[in-house]
Amino acid sequence: MKRWVWFVAAVVAVAALEGASSDSDVADLDPVQVVYMDVEGRQVLVETDQGARGTGETLESALEDMERTWASEVFLETAEFLVVSEEAQGRVGELWKVLRPSCEVCVGVGELELERVAEHLHRHKPGVTLMEYQAGERQLPRLVAQEGRMELVP
Repeated sequence: MKRWVWFVAAVVAVAALEGASSDSDVADLDPVQVVYMDVEGRQVLVETDQGARGTGETLESALEDMERTWASEVFLETAEFLVVSEEAQGRVGELWKVLRPSCEVCVGVGELELERVAEHLHRHKPGVTLMEYQAGERQLPRLVAQEGRMELVP
């Protein structure tokens, strides 16, 4: 029995040492609450409430641009909300691989300040998840921003 306990202790110690020497430090991660996606012509824009921003001809190239130009590692898996422009609504499916299926989605209209969007959506939830939208079960509500005010419209 003692040998088994020592073996487990050794495995835990090795795992702890490997984890401590990984390339990603928790302090370098930038967890986000809101991801915004827009399409203008042939360019895809992806932006977060933390200020990270990337552009490219595809979603992948926009995310690579964000990763290359932002000071810390953007951790999109923490995103609770996805806001897409009306032009980008047809490309929501491209974010399926990047965001959690439980991420709530809405269409953003007007001048959106993403930090304020996060606060607003925590109080007034869109109620449509990425999984529900992808399955064709629900229509996306609209987050309308004008004159410094926001309203979530079904």
